[in-house]
Amino acid sequence: MYFIQSGEVGAGFKLYDQPLSLERYNLTHSLLSKDYFGDYYVLYNIKSEFCFLAVQEVHAFAISKKFLLFDVFAHFEESYFASFQQRSQGRYMDFRTRVVHQKENNIVKANKHN
Repeated sequence: MYFIQSGEVGAGFKLYDQPLSLERYNLTHSLLSKDYFGDYYVLYNIKSEFCFLAVQEVHAFAISKKFLLFDVFAHFEESYFASFQQRSQGRYMDFRTRVVHQKENNIVKANKHN
């Protein structure tokens, strides 16, 4: 889980159909100072569906999954963890909807261009 202190991280998806292109990623969203990401992936123990790339120099700190799950949440009731998961899932689903919408728009544009 990453917490951005300064800089910019782009979030989006990889363009699989253009392996030799210099523009291999479509970054649809910017994450700036005081934003965080990776919570959903850590709390649900899954791999990231999207790519996150530094757009400019980034200063951030990370909390490892092991530390978060075994050292932080171990001191709280199970309901706290469940509420944290629920908020994380809401944020993720909103983010995912916006990125997938942008990806679908890019596919439509590419198909029209061809």
